[in-house]
This record gives sequence, C-alpha cells and structure tokens, in this order.
Amino acid sequence: MQQSQPSEGVQPGSGISVCCLNLNSISPAERSDPSKLTRALLEYFYTEQHLASHCARGKGKNSGFNMSRPALDPDVVDAIKAYVQLKFTYVTDKAFYAMVNSKCSDSRKKMRYILGVRDRPEDTPN
Repeated sequence: MQQSQPSEGVQPGSGISVCCLNLNSISPAERSDPSKLTRALLEYFYTEQHLASHCARGKGKNSGFNMSRPALDPDVVDAIKAYVQLKFTYVTDKAFYAMVNSKCSDSRKKMRYILGVRDRPEDTPN
C-alpha cells in the first residue's frame, strides 16, 4: 500500500491543498518574495495556456472590444491569496490581484511568442 504524501492547506478549510513536497520544491528565492511565490503557486495550479486565457477576477467594463477574459477559479485564487498574505502580511488585496494579472499577462505574451503571433521586441529591426 502506497503512503500518501502529507499536504498543507493553502487556505485551511478551503479544500485547496498542496503537497508539502511541492511547497518545499519552491526555491528559497521564490519563498522570499510575494510576487515570485504567487507566480509559483499559480504555475502549480494552472497551465500556461489556462493562465493566458484568464485573469484574476474577470475582465471588467474597461475591457473594450468585448474581449472579456473569464476569472480564474475564485476558490483557488482566494486560497493562494490567503497563503501569500499569511507569509507576507504587508501584501494588500490590490497588490495581490495585480501580481496575478501580471502573471496572466506574461503567460499571454509567452503563448503569443510560442505560437509566432508576435516577435520579441529585440527581434524587430530599427
């Protein structure tokens, strides 16, 4: 019989958990910075493609051109937020959602580059 790995709740009582081994695999540099920790946890729960097609809370009225993006699963985002704010008490909700949206934006840029939709700025002729 295989022993299950102990897990630590990202937000106790939320049902969202990460295996302790996976939390330990997050590098010390990532654990010492709230943005890097947020990005590492988002990468644990979501694929690059999923992050590229979503945003933190769903696109609001300023989206323009009806290009709305659905919100990431609020239970997972809230669990990550609670964990990050537990480790870094100075992180505000606004700052946290900005970090999530930044990761989603970077994922969109990465996907466009992979698909060849847009060249990197360094590759454009002057």
